[in-house]
Amino acid sequence: MRLCSTLVVLLSLGGLLTGGAKAAPLEGCPDPVSIANALAGLSEGDWRAVSVARLKELWPTELVGVDCDSTACSSVESRGRIINGHYECSEIFFFDIQRNANETPRTQLKNLVIHYSTRERKKIMEAAKVLARATGISGAQAAEIGRESRQDFHWQNDGLPTLSGLSVEIAHKGKVWTVTLNLSHFPR
Repeated sequence: MRLCSTLVVLLSLGGLLTGGAKAAPLEGCPDPVSIANALAGLSEGDWRAVSVARLKELWPTELVGVDCDSTACSSVESRGRIINGHYECSEIFFFDIQRNANETPRTQLKNLVIHYSTRERKKIMEAAKVLARATGISGAQAAEIGRESRQDFHWQNDGLPTLSGLSVEIAHKGKVWTVTLNLSHFPR
């Protein structure tokens, strides 16, 4: 009888460890829904109007300048989870820097890359689709995500003089699944 009780307890604990309990996000990885909400806010507007200062106001994680001179930054990033130089959870934004007539800098968002990681393939697929939908792709396009390890999507932006391009790559390394989204807007 004691052996049966021990087996029941062990099997119950095994179920909790292998999926009965909700898996905790990886340390340093933000909630993908909060990233998607901020991304949707960016995607709905004209990227030409997004400065580094405006992006820092909108974005839910801390952004730091990466490639800066004394007047402006051409890139900023979050440093959520970087393991041995490999970006697992982070976002990086690239800006064009132009000079106004008075030589003051004017930055315009041109490209962003999002890395998000989790331990489960199912969770990475969910995150990939939520993040991709927030960029402006259609539901039909988002449903295609995961059929190949790398996919490219393109669409026109209603009312804006831009085309959008999104590359989605899903990879598995060790015990971690990672989705990388690379989003750009191009003049028509």
